[in-house]
Amino acid sequence: MNCQKCNNPIELNDRFCRNCGEAVKNEHSDQFNYNYNYSNQTTPSYDMNANHQTQYAYSYNYSTSETSEDDIYVQSYVGQNYNKLKNTKFSIPAFFLGPTYLLYRKVWGYAILYIIINIITTFILPELEMPIELAINLFLGFNFSKLYMKKARTDVEKIKNENLDKTTQQLIELCRKKGGTSIIAPILAFFGIYIIIFISIIILAII
Repeated sequence: MNCQKCNNPIELNDRFCRNCGEAVKNEHSDQFNYNYNYSNQTTPSYDMNANHQTQYAYSYNYSTSETSEDDIYVQSYVGQNYNKLKNTKFSIPAFFLGPTYLLYRKVWGYAILYIIINIITTFILPELEMPIELAINLFLGFNFSKLYMKKARTDVEKIKNENLDKTTQQLIELCRKKGGTSIIAPILAFFGIYIIIFISIIILAII
């Protein structure tokens, strides 16, 4: 490295030229000072109005917790019982209500599977209906929390990826609509199942 004024050779740690006294402009030192100052700046506050694409970049660089950002959306998805559902070891509603609770929580896939199994056992294996139903309900009781939280995070990730232009507040609203609970779904399913059973009985009687 040479002096910019007299072109005299300069050592790496020299602050002034030993020949002419010119102050040394050390790019490495400047870069170090810049990085030091930048790294010690106060972390900017989380911007609820930034779109998710910008917010994701911010979260990647500044988030101090692996789930700090996602929890905002997952809590909105789950609703007011977030902490209870997340930490429960055995879900009493899932055990006693079975598909009704699954539909209430909008866990459509497992609810439909439960109903199909129930219909099959009712008509084909009636002697095993009670043991199978008890086994399924026990499984749901012990595993509902894990299954539901996994679904919540999967749905939230999908919502985020499909709405990169939305702000944090808009994403929160979308998560609330996608998740939460539904009273209408179990009611419709209840009447639907009995209508199917009623029609099936009539058809079997005619045959």
